Amino acid sequence: MEHLLDALLTAFIPAAAVLLAAALYCLLPGRVTCKRKARRALGWVLALFLAVSLLQLAGEVTLAMFGLAWRAWVRSLFAGALGLLTFLGVFQILGCYLEQRDTPRLAHQIVVGVSGLVVIAYLVTVGLPSWFLAIRPERTVTWRDRMLVEEDQGFLDPDYIYYAWHGPLVRGLEPLELGLEYGERLP
Repeated sequence: MEHLLDALLTAFIPAAAVLLAAALYCLLPGRVTCKRKARRALGWVLALFLAVSLLQLAGEVTLAMFGLAWRAWVRSLFAGALGLLTFLGVFQILGCYLEQRDTPRLAHQIVVGVSGLVVIAYLVTVGLPSWFLAIRPERTVTWRDRMLVEEDQGFLDPDYIYYAWHGPLVRGLEPLELGLEYGERLP
């Protein structure tokens, strides 16, 4: 099973590149003969994927410059949205590319189809479990007249880490040292 996951990880990047090339081919004006509705849907999925990616990355860089970071639920929301958009994008790409009237060569169709299967398999076997494992329970607590964000970063044993609270979307970048023992929690 481990070798299968390694092979899937190795094949994911080239498969994603092939799907991106197929998406760009589908969106090229004048050369594409797939249905207008399918092109519009594919364009929206790709635009949303790009927008969410840029918002997440630009936000992380900007927040880090001010000593801040996204809260756990926001990071989880970004990851879930990107996974869902990738999943939808694969089906949009396959639908648009394989329905073209100027049918691409059979070898191209096979490569794009297999690439779609590889990306879907990666999302189901690696992406979804990683997303579920990365969801960190958090709560806001008040300690010594200070608002803190508590994240449980342990897997089976609780490991509570505290950050400065800076609002519903962001927290401090660096954990605070409160002098608590491992697994100890503020009331």
